[in-house]
Amino acid sequence: MKILLVHGAWHGAWCYKPLLAELAARGREAVAIDLPGAGDDPADPAGVTFQDCAARVVEVARGMGGPVLVVGHSMGGMVITLAAELAPECFSALVYIAAIVPGHGQSALMLTATDGTASPAKEALSADGRLLNAAPPEMARAAFYHDCPEEYVADALPRLRPVPTGFLLTPVQLPRDRAAGLKRHYIECTEDRILPISLQRRMVAARGRMVVHTLASAHSPFYAMPGAVADILVAVK
Repeated sequence: MKILLVHGAWHGAWCYKPLLAELAARGREAVAIDLPGAGDDPADPAGVTFQDCAARVVEVARGMGGPVLVVGHSMGGMVITLAAELAPECFSALVYIAAIVPGHGQSALMLTATDGTASPAKEALSADGRLLNAAPPEMARAAFYHDCPEEYVADALPRLRPVPTGFLLTPVQLPRDRAAGLKRHYIECTEDRILPISLQRRMVAARGRMVVHTLASAHSPFYAMPGAVADILVAVK
């Protein structure tokens, strides 16, 4: 089963380099992508929508030749949920890594507002005056990477790109729940400072029918313990 890795807010495909190496060592083919306006993608992030991101995931999945295991980290959970609604036939299962799991009509802000969620973001303006959220390095280090090897942290901090404020406010529309039959797994991270474990478990309980795997990791297990994440992904059926 091929694996498609989808990053979260502020990040890009680059964050999955250690995990890709671990998956390759286990004989598993995997692809990490940049969402529009993220990583090395040239799009202006100020104009990017969830629909754009989900469409990119569907496009790549179709090009991989058959249903793929799609993995979303953090805000990437919103993206893969919408992608599965758009084209459930492209996916064999969904895996959420310390990710937001929306229901129909729910936004990231709606899901995180009551759980003491810590955000590393500061508001900024794009060149045309549209509101963005940027992740300053000093805040991102403590929020994302406090249990990660320094070599990865040093590489990651200058790569972080702002995201549209609308990502936090826009509800995901899943009116038909077309992906209801897909298997779903959740990798919960007990030391997460961005999405507290109480919030992760509340989202899982609300969605139901999810297989839960537990890691004693903070928000970025693809850096902190990529081997453990790879072991879970390889075992997903």
